[in-house]
Amino acid sequence: MNALYWQLRHQLRQGGWLLLAGLLSALAALYVQHWQNQPLQQHIHLLQQQAAQPAPPPISVNTISSSAAFVNSLPAPGQLSTQLRTLHTLAEQHELPMGRVDYKRTSISGTGVQQYQVSYLLTAEYPQLRLYLADLLHTLPNAALLGLELERFNEQASMVDASIRLGLYLREAP
Repeated sequence: MNALYWQLRHQLRQGGWLLLAGLLSALAALYVQHWQNQPLQQHIHLLQQQAAQPAPPPISVNTISSSAAFVNSLPAPGQLSTQLRTLHTLAEQHELPMGRVDYKRTSISGTGVQQYQVSYLLTAEYPQLRLYLADLLHTLPNAALLGLELERFNEQASMVDASIRLGLYLREAP
């Protein structure tokens, strides 16, 4: 043991601090290689086992009954006037004067659903407009916001002009 100690001491004197730094780096690399890579190797092995397992069978969904249930949950075509009245009433409640309103009816082929596209302009403060749209979409669950364009003429203006395109979805008449 003494001979090994003296030989190591002699080599350190000849190599200096550079040799000592090299030995410590080699020992650190061995430590990292052996003890730090074991959890990584275990994780890789676990992932390989999971990849080797067969995939679970796909879940079958009865789309016909679910789409039929969805269509049946939509309001009947006779309720369009009630829906439009609600649209106008909400605008009045939020003190938003509605100008010209355009209506366009389209049938979505093969679905049993009709879409009534309602387009109109509103001028309001932005928070008031957001509150109106939130109330509208909450009150009419069969409505979808198809388009919203906001325009403000200058930075200091508190009012915005909103061009709104709304879709009202109803069941087709049998």
